[in-house]
Amino acid sequence: AVRVLSPDWLLVANDYNDENDRRIYEANKEFYDRALSEQEKFESTGKDINWPLWKQRRSLYLSEFVRLCDQDKRMAETASFRIESKDDPAYATPQSPEKAVFWMISLGTRLYAPDAVMRSCRDHQTGHYAYLKLPSPLKEGATYAVRQWDGRETSFKFSDRTTRNAAIKVNQLGYLPDAPAKYAYFGGWIPTVGALPVPGNAVFEICEAKTGEAVYKGELELRAKADWKPANLMEEKAGAPYSGEDTYEMAFGEFQTEGTYYIRIPGAGRSADFSISKTIYGEPFYVQTRGFYHQRCGTALTKPWTNWERAACHLSPVYPCELPGNGANNWLDTEGKPVRENLDFEIIKATGRKEEPGKPYNGGWHDAADYDRRQSHHLAIWDLLGAYELNPAAFTDNQLNIPEADNKVPDILDEAAWGVDIWARMQNSDGSVPGRIETVSHPAHGGMPDKEQSDWYYSKPTRSSTMYFAASAAWLSRLLQPFDAKRADALREQAARAYKWTMSQPETPQKMEIKLHMKRKASMWARDETFKLVDDPKDHYFPALHAALELYKTTGDPAYKTDIVERLGPFAVRYFKSYPNQYNYAWGIYDLATAKDMPGELTSGARTAILEQADERMAFMRDNPYRHPWNPAKGRRWGGALPATSAKFFVLAHQLTGKPDYMTAVQLCADFHLGTNPLGYSHTTGLGYQFPAAIQDAETRADGLFEPVPGLTPYGIISVPFSTI
Repeated sequence: AVRVLSPDWLLVANDYNDENDRRIYEANKEFYDRALSEQEKFESTGKDINWPLWKQRRSLYLSEFVRLCDQDKRMAETASFRIESKDDPAYATPQSPEKAVFWMISLGTRLYAPDAVMRSCRDHQTGHYAYLKLPSPLKEGATYAVRQWDGRETSFKFSDRTTRNAAIKVNQLGYLPDAPAKYAYFGGWIPTVGALPVPGNAVFEICEAKTGEAVYKGELELRAKADWKPANLMEEKAGAPYSGEDTYEMAFGEFQTEGTYYIRIPGAGRSADFSISKTIYGEPFYVQTRGFYHQRCGTALTKPWTNWERAACHLSPVYPCELPGNGANNWLDTEGKPVRENLDFEIIKATGRKEEPGKPYNGGWHDAADYDRRQSHHLAIWDLLGAYELNPAAFTDNQLNIPEADNKVPDILDEAAWGVDIWARMQNSDGSVPGRIETVSHPAHGGMPDKEQSDWYYSKPTRSSTMYFAASAAWLSRLLQPFDAKRADALREQAARAYKWTMSQPETPQKMEIKLHMKRKASMWARDETFKLVDDPKDHYFPALHAALELYKTTGDPAYKTDIVERLGPFAVRYFKSYPNQYNYAWGIYDLATAKDMPGELTSGARTAILEQADERMAFMRDNPYRHPWNPAKGRRWGGALPATSAKFFVLAHQLTGKPDYMTAVQLCADFHLGTNPLGYSHTTGLGYQFPAAIQDAETRADGLFEPVPGLTPYGIISVPFSTI
């Protein structure tokens, strides 16, 4: 395929994955035919595998790839390409480019046919790219052929009204008519060369999609040079520039006419179509929220609810173990030093009690790349409940095409209830609640979730895991009351028991000691070692605040208010700004800020805490080339750099103040999420025309469908260079 970056630059994209498999297989046919049986065992049972032979399939592939696959060298040579045109005199005689820059990147998990002999030999699907600097600019209306040394050929017609230019980045769904800040961007980066030059005329047009008529005109304005770095980082820590692009903005906030349009830059090309519509966010809400349904565990996903069908999974009994709560990463070794390794799997192996009766703890949502269910999923429950509470009239029954349709409960509350119910069923008679359902490794089977046959275990309840449930159950109880009073009352009673158990525990550090036989990263051999854990005696205070506020609203019990005023509220206001509290507990702080019957110093302190987070992010948004609100001095892991993570603070700040700038910031976060970012990607599968296709989702990797499961949002740009969207 060929993409036009500008009249002077082309991008040639090649897929050599299957061809390289063929080369390596033909050179080693006897070995790969013999070793295929080990891969088949891995896929069917995961047992009785000749592991040395299975691993040799992969190691031989890598060495043979270096020996037999030479595209990286050939695509860096100008003589490997010839450009010809019957319409452009400059190319009447085939021409080679002035410069060829090779670039190979991972495109995600390698996609194999189910019966491919070479399947699983290589983890990554790779794209081979060549950036070609043309000897003469492309001519409007001319057709060109690009031929490669290996016989591959493609042709394209260049017209700035029909040729899509990937350097033009828009919100791929569109914009609200009355949004005061509407932006598209132009920017590109060429490896080893630098920023893609902006077209000389530096003007743009908004054109009607059907007629091509220009209905708005403006100028490209330079927003940031290619060497832009965040001002709040010292030079020696700033690392590489933000995107390497000269970033130009195209502002059209004053254009409000509804319709379908594209942006045209004369001489450079056009964007994809986008809409200006009052209902533009209906599709993102539907697709994103249904992502929860597609992650449901313990139930079959079938038509008419989805086209991504699968059988019911993880229906086997779940056994107890001594893993604390959500797991822990603050263990100390025998020398009192922090343990770098994650011990969760080893603890489950050592303490899992299969001899005890298992319990039917199925349900919840699969976690990211595998199938565990954990305490942190309550954060997603809170987002669903919070969205509903801010605007109940926007949410109805029969809105999300889920099996609970026609039960007279808004679908968004049904989905939140699916996330709560598994923990409600896990509550012990004393009120305590575990925080994790986990196995002893990452998925042991390469197939769909129903093929995963590992033994599963539930964790030991902690103050934190129990109080997370209390907050979710209490909040859901109040919101469900108008629709299902019996269910709401039961949840409120469970929340109260969970709260009571937690607050009755001694407020002293709870200690745990465990002996494991394992190999540490710094050791050559496995050995016995004792590890110690001392937890934070106040690690439940933030969810406790939220639970107490909700239970006080519904019961009026003054004991909850006493806890809020004397302990929970002051603590939460003081420590909210500490990482990761501001990400995890914004809804509880907002609940305190809007409480009607609390001391003014607490409500005003909570209000200030929310506004400080919003204003800090607003400052970064104003400075960032693509108006990204992330603070580059802070962590990007676990979704910290996703614009939606910051948008929550803008939403809450707007609710508290009514200031329109906060709502504008929310809309700009949506723009970045849906395409106005350096990669020109929508961050969510199934939204827009360019989104992550190979993601770290076990079902997407195994279902055999080309399209990924829709409604899933990867973490985006994180701290590891090769793990980007």
